[in-house]
Amino acid sequence: MVGGMLSDTLEHGGSRYRESTLKDNLTKRQSSHWQRIASLPNDAFEEELAKPEPSTAALVKRARKLAVVARMATSAAPDTPSACTP
Repeated sequence: MVGGMLSDTLEHGGSRYRESTLKDNLTKRQSSHWQRIASLPNDAFEEELAKPEPSTAALVKRARKLAVVARMATSAAPDTPSACTP
């Protein structure tokens, strides 16, 4: 997918106050959105496309939600024994 290739090949930079254009006339926002969409598992991607009115915004939103869930799962502290147990 294009989003996956973008995450491997683009160098981000440019002005903080205006949207810069990257290779192939892509904006940083488009690049970011496509990379997020590319991170979706195939089943989630297909579910979004099967909806009556699929949109890029819906795909990006779902990818963000899944990324948050994944971060929460990896940042959860492992179960450690209590200091009170003998």
